[in-house]
Amino acid sequence: MVDPLSLTDIDYVLLSGAFPDRYDIDTLLPIRAANPQLRIGMPAGIESQVEDAMGSSAAHLFGINAGTYVEMAPFTFHGINSATPKIYRDESGNSKALSYVINFGPFSIFYGSETIWHTNLIKEARRWPINLAILPIIGEESLMEGSKSFNGFQAATFAKAISTSLVIPSSYQTLDHSDVTSHEFATCCERLEQRYRLLQHGQRLTMGPVTDPSAGKATDTQPYQKQYGLGY
Repeated sequence: MVDPLSLTDIDYVLLSGAFPDRYDIDTLLPIRAANPQLRIGMPAGIESQVEDAMGSSAAHLFGINAGTYVEMAPFTFHGINSATPKIYRDESGNSKALSYVINFGPFSIFYGSETIWHTNLIKEARRWPINLAILPIIGEESLMEGSKSFNGFQAATFAKAISTSLVIPSSYQTLDHSDVTSHEFATCCERLEQRYRLLQHGQRLTMGPVTDPSAGKATDTQPYQKQYGLGY
């Protein structure tokens, strides 16, 4: 295990939801202490929950909804609906679980939270030519009631469907309740001729802004406004 206090020079942390494997206040507080400039982004529907938990350390929080974006130079963070297994919102319509597309310079990165296939997922992600997709492969079901995620086949197929230049799997063999390996994912990527990389813990990846020529182009979305919830 890595001591969170040793994680320095971090500018941003993104939370994808409030499930225990995605939001751990005992990890977040030390990271915040080690990085006074830290900004923490999250689905707008859990912002008040995180603010209450962090107390006086919650000075740099920002919320995002599906279909909206937040600009914090040099990054633009776009909210993408996650379904676990359905799309959850609070009473005001704010998103409670998100994946993200992150734009900076010539790069666009898709970070996939725990999610299953849903009607708009590919449509939402293909608005940008994706350079890199990071996708969890923790099987179809976890022990959390009603929560589902991609398996290796689905992650490989989704990566191909959004025309990402490169895909990296995450979350496999890291959770106590999951014995999923990368074998199915790697085999399917090879059959689909989808480029992928398997990284070890702490391994660095360096890549250029290469995109698949079949990838989509960005369409206009709306900046996030705290006074309303927006979703698909």
